[in-house]
Amino acid sequence: MTYPRDSLRGHPARGVLGARGGDTWNVIPPEVVIRGATRASKPGVQDLLEQGMRRLSKGIAAAHGCSASIRYERHYPALVNPAAEAGCMLHNPRYDFNDAILTLGASYWSRLVEHCLPEGN
Repeated sequence: MTYPRDSLRGHPARGVLGARGGDTWNVIPPEVVIRGATRASKPGVQDLLEQGMRRLSKGIAAAHGCSASIRYERHYPALVNPAAEAGCMLHNPRYDFNDAILTLGASYWSRLVEHCLPEGN
């Protein structure tokens, strides 16, 4: 989903969400957990996303006589490719992957793991 607020000043922002609450369809659960991940091109946009999520969740909860708590963790920045790389078609369904090098790639990763892991693991 794209966060459509004008306050993001045209910077791209994305969110992926999932919700879990209760085990059946006909009982209101005592707790609902909504989890997600956001990506933004600038740290200031992350601040705006967090503020907006806090404001919305507390407002929605209050409107239903509930409470909301938020844990917003920042693990790593979003990957923003330079314009030249952004035009590459690697994530295109017509991209022609070279299947002939699959064995070479698998061998590389296997040897890397063998080299980096201590013996006995």
